[in-house]
Amino acid sequence: MKMPIIASIIIGFIFFITSSMSFAAKDGDLSLDLGSTGKKTITINVKKKIKISGLEDVEFGDWKIGDGDQINENQICIYSNSASGYQVIANSTNSDVDGEFAMTSDTDTKIKYELKWYDNTANSLTPEGILLTEGSATTEFFNAERYSVDCASGKNSKLELKIASSDLEQVQGSETEYSDTLTLTVSPK
Repeated sequence: MKMPIIASIIIGFIFFITSSMSFAAKDGDLSLDLGSTGKKTITINVKKKIKISGLEDVEFGDWKIGDGDQINENQICIYSNSASGYQVIANSTNSDVDGEFAMTSDTDTKIKYELKWYDNTANSLTPEGILLTEGSATTEFFNAERYSVDCASGKNSKLELKIASSDLEQVQGSETEYSDTLTLTVSPK
């Protein structure tokens, strides 16, 4: 009878020693002198992001015969973390069915205007500018800022708005100004 009790004590002691030696830490195996290795998974999401900033309202004031074409250049910032570039879509509140941009007044007359997009402010990447069509996506541009959301090193794109004097000469005079709301949407490709 003493033998089974002694055997049980010895087996229990061996089990205690064995289980203590093989007890594993959460991140790795417990080791006496061989080292311990653990693993963990690290993840982060970096989704495509884009931002347009620096747009300014345009007020040409009173126009009269002899003033010529009315042109406004707005240097703006395009930030994008997409290596594949971006595209631009311009929408006019008063657009015509033919894809042109237009301003209206209290009359039914519309004044058409054109927009050109330059992929940088010095015009070296798109020297002639890309003529925008109302509601249509442009070709792909690649000069977006990658390191500063608000282009701390300087604006990187330009929007040129032009109202031809020949169109202004055809318009009825109005007591209220002709206006439009232009919406520019930039999207990563």
